[in-house]
Amino acid sequence: MVENIKFVEVNHTNALSGSKGSGSVLGEALIFGDDAVTMAIVEDPELRAAIPADFGREKAVAWYGVLEFGLVWDTSSDGEARVIRVTSA
Repeated sequence: MVENIKFVEVNHTNALSGSKGSGSVLGEALIFGDDAVTMAIVEDPELRAAIPADFGREKAVAWYGVLEFGLVWDTSSDGEARVIRVTSA
């Protein structure tokens, strides 16, 4: 936490393209401000268990839910941005 900004490292390799910058300098970041994204819940996330297979030796559990996310403000003028994308290019 620096200057009221929380930094979170993401290990999801497809979250950002990683193609910005040149040579060995690659980097991208997103900064989210207040009211940047809204979430609509169609079906609350829940744990679902699969029917045991292979005479009960194989069991599985997974999270399932229907959610939608979207930007609250998709346009902005000077000083009003809610989402900022920072790249090294």
